[in-house]
Amino acid sequence: MYCGNGLLLTQAMDFYVDSIVNAPIDNTGGHIGSGHTSPKPRGRFNPTSGQSAPTGDWVYTYRADSTAGDEYWTIYVRVSPSDPAPCRGQAWYYRFRNAKRAEGLLKIPEQGALAYGAITSEHFDIFYATPFVRASTLKLASVYARNYSGSTLRLTAASLLFGGVNDIRNDWRRPHIRHRFGTDIDVNAAQGGGGQRRLDAIIMACRFNGFAHAIPEADHVHCFGTYPFGR
Repeated sequence: MYCGNGLLLTQAMDFYVDSIVNAPIDNTGGHIGSGHTSPKPRGRFNPTSGQSAPTGDWVYTYRADSTAGDEYWTIYVRVSPSDPAPCRGQAWYYRFRNAKRAEGLLKIPEQGALAYGAITSEHFDIFYATPFVRASTLKLASVYARNYSGSTLRLTAASLLFGGVNDIRNDWRRPHIRHRFGTDIDVNAAQGGGGQRRLDAIIMACRFNGFAHAIPEADHVHCFGTYPFGR
């Protein structure tokens, strides 16, 4: 750790971390903060205070919350009075902006026989996926259109831009917990209604065009990028 004394920057080898305060930043990670019924969950630190090691290091672990997004970290520090540095005994804080993100997700475009469903939850955009799942989604829409000429497949959910909980009840919780990594999508038949025959056709299109599994859920089909182990 380094401390400043006028124009001099000196390494303080012996210091104490009094506390760490982290504050989630609204409107990051694809969530519209004001629409939720409770404050955005925080990540967790362990430990949150303690004495530095003889080497001048203080090691902690941080577990980000599954909601994804940015946080401000404020670390309050004071230098030990026994430290030989010229700023011994002083206290100050460092502030960081940290981002927990699933990198590399791409937007699934409205294209040909594929159109977006309405976003009914408090999110900016829920139509992102891994490159493989993006390609598989466009392919299954094309296959579906060949079976039902003139029909449009409606994409009702995928993932947020940076991953994380894609909650549909604005409470940072389940359901939709599978829509965190860009691997899963929800689709239904936009024209001609759902109907079991059309839902079955969507299930088969998912299974034969890159998805590991597909199951009906209410009026749509959930296509899994990996075999389902829970929802």
